[in-house]
Amino acid sequence: MRISALELNNALTEYIQTFPSESRLNGYLAEKYSAQYKVEIHSTLSSAVKTTEEFLWAQPGGVHWSSEFEKELFNHIVSKHPWLELSGFSSLLSFSKWLCWHDGLNA
Repeated sequence: MRISALELNNALTEYIQTFPSESRLNGYLAEKYSAQYKVEIHSTLSSAVKTTEEFLWAQPGGVHWSSEFEKELFNHIVSKHPWLELSGFSSLLSFSKWLCWHDGLNA
């Protein structure tokens, strides 16, 4: 079985509602996938979250939120994680805004 982009984006939506929740993701994966696929999905999603965090932290002078910045963020993440679709990105965007508020990354 190959994990589809749709499945990854659906799992990402479960994993992140405002911030990543391991317990919510684990519950979702336990209902749908064998252990082999749970590890692969979790690793894939964690990598996308890490890419997002690194990009936000790397912004000189902080994050200047705008529709242009959101497009730039999406393009950056999808260049490293081509399975990402707008449906999954909305979860990463929600997390990004929370992280920037929480960690003081807003410009």
